[in-house]
Amino acid sequence: HINILTRDLEASQAFYREIFGARYCYNLGPRKVVMALNGFDFFIEHNSDFSYPQGYHIGIRALPEDVRRIADKVAADDTITLVKGNGPSPGYHQGPDNVRTAVYFEDPDGLVVEVYSTEIEMLETNRRLLLDRL
Repeated sequence: HINILTRDLEASQAFYREIFGARYCYNLGPRKVVMALNGFDFFIEHNSDFSYPQGYHIGIRALPEDVRRIADKVAADDTITLVKGNGPSPGYHQGPDNVRTAVYFEDPDGLVVEVYSTEIEMLETNRRLLLDRL
């Protein structure tokens, strides 16, 4: 699991639910909840005094069409900040291999979230991933 910090527990839960379809599992006390996303549990913990270090981010791998769908959803929401990441500019982009896609944006507390699809090298070295794309 990963522990995500937030200043507003309700807003953070809503963000991950609305953008990714994460679901609430249970509380771990009054200041922490467990959410689940495709079998991966992550914690969201209230903390009123923190900052994420420069360059720190989390990455979520998705199918290329889901990267595009999430990128479109995020771009349409003027409360979400798109960031550059490793692309040429903020927003949705394809990598130099024309296979990998990605979008980077901030959650309500400034944590950079990268949503990306696999690179051609990953597909070529993992036959199962390649077959899943066909």
